[in-house]
Amino acid sequence: MMSSRMFSLIVRTGILTALCLSFATTGRARVVRIVVEKKESPAYKSRSFGKAGQYEILLGHFYGEIDPNDPVNLVINDIKLAPRNARGLVEYSATFERVGSSEPPQPPKAEEESSSRSNEPEEASSMQSKA
Repeated sequence: MMSSRMFSLIVRTGILTALCLSFATTGRARVVRIVVEKKESPAYKSRSFGKAGQYEILLGHFYGEIDPNDPVNLVINDIKLAPRNARGLVEYSATFERVGSSEPPQPPKAEEESSSRSNEPEEASSMQSKA
């Protein structure tokens, strides 16, 4: 049986995903502020994960605003009744959790670049030389 905390997390993730997808098509929706409230770095008891290295966890809130008059946003219940800010937009907030590598990505080494180029199938390389 699923715990209520897990169910709540799944529901919030679904709502956040739906909001993000709907914002991709609107002209007047934006995130205006991101607040990181907790940073755990390194995470997972400082365990390292191969080339990715150690991980960090960021927890916080993000704040945004959407246009209640945009037809895309009409799927949000009672958005026309929501209070508006000075710009006439409806403000919202949501929580986030980001888990990722705490180390910046490293550029490939020169030998890795040349070896990846030499792994082309012979047909592809012979076709390129005929062109």
